[in-house]
Amino acid sequence: MSMKRMVTLLLTAVTVSTAVVTLGTQQVAAAKTRYTIRTFPKRMRGTWYTYSGGRYYRVKITAKKISGAAGTWHLHPKKVTATTDFRSRRHRNWIYGTTFKIDGEKWTWTYGWTQGAGAGDYYRGVAHRLDGKTYHTLQLASGAEAWTDAYAYHSKRAAKKYANRFFGNERLRDDF
Repeated sequence: MSMKRMVTLLLTAVTVSTAVVTLGTQQVAAAKTRYTIRTFPKRMRGTWYTYSGGRYYRVKITAKKISGAAGTWHLHPKKVTATTDFRSRRHRNWIYGTTFKIDGEKWTWTYGWTQGAGAGDYYRGVAHRLDGKTYHTLQLASGAEAWTDAYAYHSKRAAKKYANRFFGNERLRDDF
């Protein structure tokens, strides 16, 4: 066999084996790619009210949108490892979210699509028994340790009646 033919066969073999390894790695990587949540959990959805300072605040959560006094944000999934351009103004009303557990409690965390700093917002649907009746509440939290800010209720009446009510098992900020 000539030297030129041996070199050609060797290069061909290396090229083919490299292609097989590369394609196999890409397929495995694609199979392992994780995305953020595509829809909000059903327990979070609905119209929720809080009451503070003599005023009602409304938060409406659908499968892919959160609306409140400060505006409307649209949920969009993305790769967990993907980065975004923080200078972009194109997606100012986009958010992404993940679910996780803290001390056995299942939370949903939302973060602005182009948000460069801050802890984001945390939500957790939880049932509480108050005055002999079960209320499905939305626990609202923020900050680095998911500190509870308030509970939201499905009715304005319950929101006003139980405003500033905490149940003793929340993480609260030290400055309250």
